Amino acid sequence: MLNIVQIMDDEICKNKKKVAVHCHAGLGRTGVAIASYLVYSNKINAGVAIQQVRAKRPKALLTNKQCEFIQEFQTFLGQLRLTFPIGTQKIEYSDFLKRQKMILRGKEAIKYKSIPKFLELFVNRIFKETDLGFKNIDDFLVHSKGIDISDERSLLNNQDFKFIEIAKPIKLFTIIDSWLRSLDVNEDY
Repeated sequence: MLNIVQIMDDEICKNKKKVAVHCHAGLGRTGVAIASYLVYSNKINAGVAIQQVRAKRPKALLTNKQCEFIQEFQTFLGQLRLTFPIGTQKIEYSDFLKRQKMILRGKEAIKYKSIPKFLELFVNRIFKETDLGFKNIDDFLVHSKGIDISDERSLLNNQDFKFIEIAKPIKLFTIIDSWLRSLDVNEDY
C-alpha cells in the first residue's frame, strides 16, 4: 500500500495530475486505497479518512477488515515517520535511515541515503541566518536550556517540516541537539 499511495502522491502533488482509482466494484479496494492515501498525504487520522471516503462514496469501505487495514496502515506510517523516540528508548541511526528510505522516493531517497532529511533542512535554514548570537557551542547550550520543543518533536514525528521556515535558530539547534542525544549510537558504526 505504501508504494501505491506514494505513486498517487507523485502524480497528484508533484506532477499536478488527477488519479483514477478503481477496483472491480469500485467500492472496497478503491475506498481502502483512497483512505490510505488521505492518511499518507494529509497526515489525518484513519477514522477521519474513512469518514471522508464514506461521505463521498456511501457504500465504500463496508467491512471491518478494510477499516482495520487503514488503521494498521496509519500505525505503520507512524512507525516509519518516527523521528524522536518515545519515552527513554533510543533510536539506532541505521534503523532511522532505513525507515526514512522507505518513506522517501526517487532523487530524494538517493540524496538522503546517509543523512536525515530534517537535519539538512534545519542546517540550510540556520545557514540563512546571519547573526546566530552564540559565541560558541557552550554559549548555545546555556541559551538552549529550558526551550520547549515538544510541539516540534510531534511535527517531526509526522514528517511535517513546515515549521522550519519560521522557527528561530536557537530552537532548531535545540531540536538537533535533542535528536542527536536521543540516538542509540553503535560504537562500531
